[in-house]
Amino acid sequence: MNETIGARIRRLRKNRGMSLAAVGDRVRMCGTYVGQVERNEHAPGLMLAAELAKQFDVSLDYIAGLTDHENNPYVKRHTA
Repeated sequence: MNETIGARIRRLRKNRGMSLAAVGDRVRMCGTYVGQVERNEHAPGLMLAAELAKQFDVSLDYIAGLTDHENNPYVKRHTA
């Protein structure tokens, strides 16, 4: 897969039926900023990328585009 970070985040959000505002609330950011990240107007910092990975239950490597595998067996799974 050859997606941008923003496209991955948008796809993960939409697959989970979440709004920009809902994602923003969960990662303590404005939904507008999350939208800008999705449109590749801003690159997420490490802390935001890590929070997004946690919220979407995927690896940070996946968010960063370093792998096409959402799940990393070496990463502890997030449980609610």
